[in-house]
Amino acid sequence: MANFLHLNGSNGLTGSAQQPNGSVPIGASLTATPDANPWLSSSGEFAFGFQQVQGKDNFLLSIWYEKIPNKTIIWYPEGGPTMSPGSKVDLVDRRGLVLSDPQGKEVWSSDSISDLAYGYMNDTGNFVIVGRNSRNIWESFDHPADTMLPTQVMDRGGVINSKMSQMNFTGGRFQLRMLQDGNLVLNTRDMITGSPDNDYYISDTRDATNSTNSGDQLIFDAKGYMYISRRNGVRSNLTQDSIPSGDYYHRATLDSDVAIYRDNQCWKKQLPLQNGYKDPAFNVKALLKFRKIDGPPETRENKNGTEDKSRRSLIFIGSALLGMSMLVIVVLIVLIYVCFFQIQKKKAVNLPSNATVETILPRFTYQELVKATNGFKDELGKGAFGIVYKGVIGTKIVAVKRLEGVLQDGLKEFKNEANTIARTHHKNLVQLLGYCDEDLVAKGLTYLHEDCTNQIIHCDIKPQNILLDDYYNAKIADFGLAKLLMINQSRTNTGIRGTKGYVAPEWFRNTPVTFKVDVYSFGVLLFEIISCRKSVVFEDDTEDAMVLTDLAWDCYQEGRLDEFVDNDLEALNDFEKLTTYMMVGLWCVQENPSMRPTMKKVIQMLEGGIEVTEPPCPCPISVTSY
Repeated sequence: MANFLHLNGSNGLTGSAQQPNGSVPIGASLTATPDANPWLSSSGEFAFGFQQVQGKDNFLLSIWYEKIPNKTIIWYPEGGPTMSPGSKVDLVDRRGLVLSDPQGKEVWSSDSISDLAYGYMNDTGNFVIVGRNSRNIWESFDHPADTMLPTQVMDRGGVINSKMSQMNFTGGRFQLRMLQDGNLVLNTRDMITGSPDNDYYISDTRDATNSTNSGDQLIFDAKGYMYISRRNGVRSNLTQDSIPSGDYYHRATLDSDVAIYRDNQCWKKQLPLQNGYKDPAFNVKALLKFRKIDGPPETRENKNGTEDKSRRSLIFIGSALLGMSMLVIVVLIVLIYVCFFQIQKKKAVNLPSNATVETILPRFTYQELVKATNGFKDELGKGAFGIVYKGVIGTKIVAVKRLEGVLQDGLKEFKNEANTIARTHHKNLVQLLGYCDEDLVAKGLTYLHEDCTNQIIHCDIKPQNILLDDYYNAKIADFGLAKLLMINQSRTNTGIRGTKGYVAPEWFRNTPVTFKVDVYSFGVLLFEIISCRKSVVFEDDTEDAMVLTDLAWDCYQEGRLDEFVDNDLEALNDFEKLTTYMMVGLWCVQENPSMRPTMKKVIQMLEGGIEVTEPPCPCPISVTSY
């Protein structure tokens, strides 16, 4: 969400040759350690340095509000790179601020190409680098992160990006931009639609008939007014009230629930409200519930216990995410790979007699056969659809035939062979001891998508719709929302179907959907099984939440799979399989449906029949230039 921190402060640096209090000399440096002292402004209100990311060992180079308990961060470098302990930031002549990792590799710099005199942490929250000619060479105000402060100005072409989540400072899905045409807009970022950057707020300060009447700057002045200054000097107010006087810090936070109403149906939404944008094709109403702040504002006392009567400020944190995350996720989706770590540990069970191999013989897990054959090392022979390996089960030497690839003809041939041998008993014929057939949910979906005469899209794959019988066979249930396609039909137009947390993004784009929506749901389900978490994860002691697919990508990209499985030893003991399942899940939840694999390919990847390549970010985001 895009937050705006409103803070009353003194005027900026005026270019005096005299170094003010709070100045930082050339050659000064800071090291990322928990007890490192930051560079403070002269009043001590603001600090520049490394702040440890809550709950993690990493640090973020940032500017924060020093005199409030939660030390709110109001600036960080573009991309929000989190740094390992021992990283450094140096103030270097002709370079400015240079951020480097513990090995000395440069990660970010302000690139202030000029002869520098000193740096200065301003009492407005603006870090300034001053040249030897007493001019400001670089200012953090000119490179905002997700926050604006009083006295800050954003010119045409300026951009403020939301962060991905409360503890992930990479670029999020929303941005505030002052366009070259004079309009101020709030918009989503790079959604896979016909218009990837849909605005959900626009200031209408562009005058096509008179360019001098168009917007020029977004200004947040020292009195707390925020307005757009037009080129002719006229101002268009965005706020109606200034900062009230008083000995307190005033904080107004937009923490809201949203309801989407259409066609006599209502969906209640909570954070995170993702993928929202404005679309004339949607005839909906959005109802926002705001928390009302009653009672007198909270006072703050200084270290001596006396009230600080010399400073008053306002913090206004507004939610660009709420902006129009209104048409957002009821995220739908697909299935389950129920035989994960727990199910794979289960012993094979003798099934009652019936007509097929599945009910005649014991079922072995894949891991049991890997152990019996010592990793399928000793090859005895090869046929058209599989390879036979030597193995040992108990005290018996056995032959294990492994189907290579999941080609439909090969699968049928393999089952026919197993059924035939299972019904025969002779001293000169081999005896079939058992079978292994996993990925039952994935195979059920494959049947619906590819093997039925009419293709079926289930539309509501989730744990509650995956049932287990007495022998732990997974069964797909509840076809109440399923969509039956006609012969030769591969996609369909239909209203949103599914359950919040499992719904694929394309349901909200008013475009035809395919069986790939089930693949997306299967990916969410796979992550739930791996992590033992729900599809939406609420962070401790906050109302913020993280979608499980986003958490999966963050943990995979940053090498924190142990955190994703909550340090579960059973999962970590087979780290290679855990990594494979994570990669398969990330392929399944790609925002672009064309990048998701078919369920048949998912089975091949889960069984090791084909190599799983490195997945890209499920929600690719890049800043659009104007």
